[in-house]
Formats: sequence, C-alpha cells, structure tokens
Amino acid sequence: MNPTTTVLPPARPDARARSRYLRPRRSPRPVINRRALIRPRSGQVLETRVHDISLGGIRLRCDLATAYALHFNGGAVDRRSSPRFDIRLALPLGDELSEFSASGRLSYMLPENRRELAVVLVFEDLESDARELLLGFVRDCLHRQANQKLTAG
Repeated sequence: MNPTTTVLPPARPDARARSRYLRPRRSPRPVINRRALIRPRSGQVLETRVHDISLGGIRLRCDLATAYALHFNGGAVDRRSSPRFDIRLALPLGDELSEFSASGRLSYMLPENRRELAVVLVFEDLESDARELLLGFVRDCLHRQANQKLTAG
C-alpha cells in the first residue's frame, strides 16, 4: 500500500472569526470633547461630555451616576431592550454654532478610568438636516486635524 498525500487548498478564514474592529471604519470618529445634554426616555436631563462622534453614533464620557441613570442594569446591553435616548449638542461649523439633535439607542458601556465610563450611543433614523450638519462637522474636524499634522510635521 502506497501512502498518499492529499494537498488541500488553504482554508479561508472564518468570517465570524475576523473582528469587525480590524476593518476600517465606515465613518471617521473625530474627537471633540464637548458638553452635551442627553435625555433618556425616562425624561430626566443629564449633562455629559461627548468624546467623539460619527455618522453612526456618539461616544460619551460620564460619571457612574450618569451611567447608572442611562442604564441602571449596567454591563451588557440587549439590543431589543436597549434604552432609547434623545441628545442635543452645539456643533461648531465654520464660524458659528449649530444645534445638533438626534435619537438613538444605547449600544454599550465600558470603564474608561476609575471615575468615568465610556457610553456608546447609536443613532437611529437621523433626519436629513441633522445628517448634513454632522457630515459637515466631521469634514471640518478632519480637515483641521490634517492641517495641524502638516504644520506640526
């Protein structure tokens, strides 16, 4: 009996094994570090800081009390029962401030440091005016950041 060797083509990587975080973002997320008001559907108005924003959502930094008010269960967020929110903030566009408002749902929360949590909110059904304002703001931020890198280097 002669031993045989079977040569198989290389296995394709399992799509599920590839992390979505390794792929480039569809929408850049410029860091803005601005104050914002967020209102969960429970009705209370909470002050927080926007760390970054994109066309898909927004990452906030807040203290434990605010995070608890947003999602009192903490930890994992179930998409079906994810808390809904309304957010409003002033975005600088050119030489003026424009008010941006949107609705969406809580996606996840992660500890940033001992006092703050990162809270990620996903926008749902952005109105065309809000989308255009946000798109202009993201473009301005990226343009400004690129110019700063060129002048620094």
